[in-house]
Amino acid sequence: MKKWIQRLRGAAGIGLTWAAAWAPIGAITGLVTGMVLGFPLPIIARNYAVTFSVLGFIGGAIFSTVLSFAEGQRSFSALSLPRFVAWGALGGLVLGGRSMGGRICSLAVGDADDPLPAKALVLICYPLHPPGKPDRLRVEHFPRLEVPCLFVSGTRDAFGTPDELTERTATIPGPVTHEWLDGKTHELRGADARIAEIVAAWIRAL
Repeated sequence: MKKWIQRLRGAAGIGLTWAAAWAPIGAITGLVTGMVLGFPLPIIARNYAVTFSVLGFIGGAIFSTVLSFAEGQRSFSALSLPRFVAWGALGGLVLGGRSMGGRICSLAVGDADDPLPAKALVLICYPLHPPGKPDRLRVEHFPRLEVPCLFVSGTRDAFGTPDELTERTATIPGPVTHEWLDGKTHELRGADARIAEIVAAWIRAL
């Protein structure tokens, strides 16, 4: 009985986490849809947010339940990061981050000896090189990235110009998508909504 309660709590916890993650994506999708089709923005944004959060909760609960049964006595805290990520990859896990966080994710996925499995990578303002030092490139693992990669960067990023990024990411064997935010620097100030919109649309198209 105790094991079933733990499984239900785990399913609910993961479900709520996924619901919280997908609700803002749903709201943004609703706003874009409303602007395109002329629907009342507050209403459609709310409806999309609710729909996405419900679907996220269901997906998270199913993922948690399958993981729980497959791993037997193991709890989430007992799973190693590679093992947890491997399960996530089966469910379509997308890894990514901003600046150094994105680079670390790409290094993990592109590790030569023990790569972490993932469905795709989202790399926001990837730090191609230190500012003013274009010879110190951070691209040695690029030829080992075989998953789809999304790069979102500003056109005035001191850590890598559009031309530099385009040239260096050509060594990535997986499909590469570039999205440029005109006039933005490495900080991408004031662009969070646009970034969320770009990432959500790209993930839906995977």
